[in-house]
Amino acid sequence: MVQLFMVVPYKANKGIGGVELGVLTPALVLVVNWVWGVVSSLTIKYSK
Repeated sequence: MVQLFMVVPYKANKGIGGVELGVLTPALVLVVNWVWGVVSSLTIKYSK
């Protein structure tokens, strides 16, 4: 969420959610972050 509402609009000047980069950019960011979270949680769970 920080990427969509803080980094992209203010640092990259690409609009709220990065819509200037493409309409699906917010969805892509959310999907990538979800995958990252699932993989990280599974890694932690099975590494113990």
